[in-house]
Amino acid sequence: SQSPALPHRRRGRPADPTLPRAMLDAARALLFSPMAGALTMERIAAEARVSKATLYRHFPTLESVVQAVVQEE
Repeated sequence: SQSPALPHRRRGRPADPTLPRAMLDAARALLFSPMAGALTMERIAAEARVSKATLYRHFPTLESVVQAVVQEE
């Protein structure tokens, strides 16, 4: 007799549902600041207090972050 299949769990800690909002809020603040010309993924990640890997997992390019911010406006 086979045991029932266990549901698939991702490794690591559970995803934080507040991260995309924090990243978009950080990008918006930087985009509409006087330093918007220096907008980088590194600055957005630092402002949102997430790693660059986390930012890239949600938004693969700087353009995708900017598009998401603009679509919300």
